[in-house]
Amino acid sequence: MITVKNYLLATSFFLLLAACTASKKTNEKCFVIKNESEKGLSFHRLKSQESLVNREGASRGVLDAYLIPLATNGIKTLIDNRKKKYTAESAMAVKDLHFYNNLSTNGIFDPTGIVFEGFTLVRLARKKDSKELDTALIAHFVLDTTNSYEIANNSMFRLKLDSLDFRFPKAHYKSKKKGMNIDFEITFSTSFVNESGNFFTNVPLGKFYYSVRNAPFNKKDTGYARFYDSLRNGRVTGSCFIVPRSFGYYVDDLNQLKPSYSWGNYSISATVKESSKQAFVDKIIGDNSDLIINAMKSELQKGAKKIK
Repeated sequence: MITVKNYLLATSFFLLLAACTASKKTNEKCFVIKNESEKGLSFHRLKSQESLVNREGASRGVLDAYLIPLATNGIKTLIDNRKKKYTAESAMAVKDLHFYNNLSTNGIFDPTGIVFEGFTLVRLARKKDSKELDTALIAHFVLDTTNSYEIANNSMFRLKLDSLDFRFPKAHYKSKKKGMNIDFEITFSTSFVNESGNFFTNVPLGKFYYSVRNAPFNKKDTGYARFYDSLRNGRVTGSCFIVPRSFGYYVDDLNQLKPSYSWGNYSISATVKESSKQAFVDKIIGDNSDLIINAMKSELQKGAKKIK
């Protein structure tokens, strides 16, 4: 199981603490840790797609590809945070990250050099009879490389849950309660400038949702380890565009400025909701909902127009 100490030691330079929506009685710290690869994601082992380039025929658009997961993953239920007594929420974020390890001359969505591998959400909290902050929750999400063609062809990526360790809840619960409902909502956003000199600030790139129902929080309970082991490598609902590179310049060997595209700045924000009563998990998101699909299409179309 992942320990928070290992992540803090390995990646303490990249930590950005963020305020939690904690009650006055509880001292908390919530933060996001980014995980990167120095070498970058490689596409060299993928089979050639030369025969598909510029051929005639119908194809699925990027907007449709983005919405397919919403249409095929069934119904999602989210915690209704209007029921304040038995629900709790934590928020965390990390900003000013780099998605790539190189500059590019190939374009705004050149996928070569992706260093993003995933991130870890951590909540530390002080128990009632303790003076020290202890690990309450660690959720480690990783880049899904099952289909790297999607990253190269559609400029989109997905996530998997690598591991979850839930040790004690933030939401109120009755003494006999042994499980908690948890919802993760994760948003990627970026700020960039295009070749025409237009600036775009805090543009959403995509959202992810991951829900766990009746998650045990007592490590001594029978089945605790087995429950969390069963969640490993679970696919996360949603998808996200890879980070667009800002237009700029680089200095060549003759000390001349040449056009290029940047490292890809981006931010990750996350909200974690807990509920101790199943009756409060009543906020339903229908994955075929016209409201959600129309809203997403509208946002994506706005973003596409900006990028052109």
